[in-house]
Amino acid sequence: MRAIGERLGPFDLTMIEVGQYDQVWPDWHLGPEQAVEAHRRVRGAVILPVYWALFALASHTWTEPIERAVAASQRTGSAILTPRPGQSVEPHGREAPGALVARAPSAHGGRVPDRRRPRRLTSASTALAPAAPSPRRVT
Repeated sequence: MRAIGERLGPFDLTMIEVGQYDQVWPDWHLGPEQAVEAHRRVRGAVILPVYWALFALASHTWTEPIERAVAASQRTGSAILTPRPGQSVEPHGREAPGALVARAPSAHGGRVPDRRRPRRLTSASTALAPAAPSPRRVT
């Protein structure tokens, strides 16, 4: 990654995934601390963490990825942009980077959902589930 930063950097903004990680599959996603390190290696000015507040694929809590990314960026002195999920941002705008999202979106009543417990499927979530394959007819 340092070679990318040396050859193509510095970058005004890096968008690096920080969520959906687990000890069971450590090589699939970077995770928050590694994302901040990747940002530093490619010589990014501001990191915008992505892929942390949309799907619940891993066992971490809703806000753990962004909380860990903020802590890692503070330890390394990296600038981090943390808009609320769905909020538009301008990296070079007049507004300062957003504040850390302290709680889950209002759809959860202000509670951080516990993603460590399996969810029960509801009619809304089953409507999004892939259809079962139709049986093949052997002739």
